[in-house]
Amino acid sequence: IQPKASALSHLLTVEKMCSCTSVPSNVFGSIFSINTPAPEIDEVSDASLGINVDAPDLQRIVLQTHNGVETNWGSYSKAHRLVFFGYTFCPLGLANVAGAIDLLDAEGIELDPIFVTVDPKRGTPEVLHDYVKAFHTRFEGLTGKQDCIRQLASAFLAYYEINSETDDDEYYLIDHTSYVYLVDKNGALLGYYLESNPSEELAALILKDLPK
Repeated sequence: IQPKASALSHLLTVEKMCSCTSVPSNVFGSIFSINTPAPEIDEVSDASLGINVDAPDLQRIVLQTHNGVETNWGSYSKAHRLVFFGYTFCPLGLANVAGAIDLLDAEGIELDPIFVTVDPKRGTPEVLHDYVKAFHTRFEGLTGKQDCIRQLASAFLAYYEINSETDDDEYYLIDHTSYVYLVDKNGALLGYYLESNPSEELAALILKDLPK
């Protein structure tokens, strides 16, 4: 399914910073620079974005859970999900997501929170397990081969790239989008929100976009 022109145009022209390093201005995403405060950004929440992340080819993507179990992306379909891409050396934002999950749980709204590492070299299942469970017991961590991660991230129009200014095989930074994506049980993207939003605001935005 092709995104509607207006929505795709917006996604591909967002020029904002969030907090890890800088990013080219024509890439969809909120990337942050350590020394650059995040500017204001309008949240985009549109159930008619026309982006579906559960197409048959995507469902076949092979991944590994934080418990080391082989799975595929299709295993997470048929449920409303909160999906976010990042890496374990860049923990900002997940605490806000965890708080939003608790607030939504209290309202009887249970979403599946999924963290996908964009750094499978360091984001092994063992590392992912300790990382995601430090934030919330219900977080699911996913890793896999780099080409599989890239294919899944591309479906979300999520950007990531090793920062060109870091020259260390172990301690390197990755520029990446820092949005939380709300996906319905059919794979439709309902909205996306900055991870830096306070938990209360994040939960309210998500609640507004969930099907009534």
